[in-house]
Amino acid sequence: MSVTRLEQPDEDERSTRPALVFGAEEDLSTFRSDADEFVSQAGSASSASKNGNGASVARLTGLAITLGGAILLLFAGYLFGWSDLQATHNQQRLFAAYERSAKVDSISGRVPADGEPAAVLAIPALGIHDIVVEGTSATDLQLGPGIMPSAPFPGTGGEGVIAGRDLTYGGVFGSLSQLRAGASVTVTDYLGTFRYVVSRSFSVKPSRALPVVRSNLGSLALVTSGSALPPSGFFVVEAKLVGNPAHESVHLRSPASASELTLGGDTSAWLPFLGWGLVFVLVLVGTVSAYRRTRQAVLVYVLSTPILLVLALLAFENAARLLPATM
Repeated sequence: MSVTRLEQPDEDERSTRPALVFGAEEDLSTFRSDADEFVSQAGSASSASKNGNGASVARLTGLAITLGGAILLLFAGYLFGWSDLQATHNQQRLFAAYERSAKVDSISGRVPADGEPAAVLAIPALGIHDIVVEGTSATDLQLGPGIMPSAPFPGTGGEGVIAGRDLTYGGVFGSLSQLRAGASVTVTDYLGTFRYVVSRSFSVKPSRALPVVRSNLGSLALVTSGSALPPSGFFVVEAKLVGNPAHESVHLRSPASASELTLGGDTSAWLPFLGWGLVFVLVLVGTVSAYRRTRQAVLVYVLSTPILLVLALLAFENAARLLPATM
């Protein structure tokens, strides 16, 4: 029987094999190292991307808060600054219009239309000498004090009602609480000139209706907001007519709207407010985007600022109409 003898590898073969195995292990180790490094870099890139997105969201949020705060400050400046200038301009315009129409109204007995000059109110103790318009909506009282359409016309029997603002648009009735009993109030309208003497003053709580005095002798109620910020309730000064009321026939007046009766906000201002407000925001966002993308910041400001100011005034004016009329 023959036996096959397994030959042992010679020394040269044994010295080369370990070298081959060692090289394979080294290649595998290098591959794993490269793979780990790739995974690590991918994770770092993903983390950086997430951090970048988070930073972008934070920047946009901060920018939105900043712009919102700036808009609120501008609106406050409009209410408590610019609106006073508007009121002065409105009174000058109304005085000119009243001088042209007073003679015609006195002859024809025509009651002015809503928002038109209807009378001149004089309260020497408070330094008030203002044109009074027909109507008591928030829009009417931006022009000056207003006569409530549902109440008797000043100078006739019953109690006429004149409402005015306490703080904004000149705040013509802002010092009404300082008026004391015995003070003189004069109203001049198409029926003539009528003098009243203050008899009392009182406050009306929020959600309460204004009291209406039924009298043939004639009286006058001056009404403004009970508190300025926040505006709530009413403060009323009541005055009695000195002498006899006018007996001339009074033509029919326009029916009072809900906002005129309650001296609340003018709901018809919602649509123009939303429209002008949307245009203002779009132009503002476009301005900020252009500023961030161009190096000519001065040019962006010069072109956009006048447009933004006009749009802001239009939006703010309608926003003010939504607030209580006697604010």
